[in-house]
Amino acid sequence: NYKLPGGDGFKPHQDHAAGWWMYGQTLHISCLIGVDPADETNGALEIVRGKHKDGLLSPEWTELPADVCETFTWEMVKTNLGDVVFFDSFVPHASGPNKSDKSRRILYTTYAKKSEGDLR
Repeated sequence: NYKLPGGDGFKPHQDHAAGWWMYGQTLHISCLIGVDPADETNGALEIVRGKHKDGLLSPEWTELPADVCETFTWEMVKTNLGDVVFFDSFVPHASGPNKSDKSRRILYTTYAKKSEGDLR
C-alpha cells in the first residue's frame, strides 16, 4: 500500500465484502507491516474495535454506509518501521489521505484458512 504525497485515502470498508466468499473463504487475516511511519499526516490505518464480531455490515461489493460509520468509534493505528498489525476480514477499516510531502509505504500480506484452499 503506497501513498504518494497528496494521495487519497481508502473509504471505510470490510475486506470480506470484496468477494472473498466467491473463493470459498469464510475468513482471512491481513498483516500490516510498517515500512514508513504512518500517522494522521500520511494516512495511517483506522479501525473499529470489536465490530468484527458483527459479521458483514454492508452489502457485498460495497463500502460501509456513512450512517453506519457515524455510529463507530474509529481508532487510528499509528505505526513505525517494523511494526506489525493483524486484523481479520470483518474489521471495519479505512485510511485518510497522505497530506505530507513524503510517500508512505505499508506492506500488507493476507492469509486464509488452509482448509479453504490454496489460492496463491
